[in-house]
Amino acid sequence: MKPHLASWQLALTIVASITLAGTLAGTVQANDLSPDDVFGPWATHEGGEVTFYDCGEYLCGDITDLRPPDADTPTTDIHNPDEALRDRPLLGLQMFSGLEEDSDGKWSGGKLYNTMEGKEYKAKLQLEDDGTMTMSGCVMFFCKSFVWTKIESDGAPDNGPDNDNDAETIDEASNE
Repeated sequence: MKPHLASWQLALTIVASITLAGTLAGTVQANDLSPDDVFGPWATHEGGEVTFYDCGEYLCGDITDLRPPDADTPTTDIHNPDEALRDRPLLGLQMFSGLEEDSDGKWSGGKLYNTMEGKEYKAKLQLEDDGTMTMSGCVMFFCKSFVWTKIESDGAPDNGPDNDNDAETIDEASNE
C-alpha cells in the first residue's frame, strides 16, 4: 500500500502540472506566429501608428497616425537635415524601408527614419511570441529597442497603402 501524498505535495504537483500546461499552450501559440503578422498597423511606443506593407522585395512602413497632437508634437519633418524637406507632412511619410526577412518573424538590412532627430538608422524588427514586435534602430552595434503592439483590424491582411500616394522614400545609400 502506497502512502498518500501530503497536501503540500499534492498542491505542488497540481501547480507543476498547470505550469507545464501553460508552457505548452504558450509554445503552441508561438508556433502559430506567421511572418505575415507583421503586415498592417502597429501602435508605437509613443502612441502613434506605423503600417507595414510589402514594397516589392522588401518590407516598408509608413506613418499612418500621429500620436495625440499637442504643442510639442510636430506634424511636419522639422528635424530633417535637408531644409527643403522640413515642410513635408509626417503623416504618410515612409519611416521604414528596405527591410529583408532573415527568418520567420525577423527582418533587418533596412533603414529607419527617426522623425524626432531627422536621422536614419539601421533597422531591425522581430515579432515576439506574445504578439508584440520589437523594433530596433542601430548605429554600428549600438541599438535602441522599443516594443510595439499590433492594432487589430477586421482580420483582412493589410498590404500597405496604395502605391499612388505621395509618401517620401528614404535614401537607401545614406548612413551605411
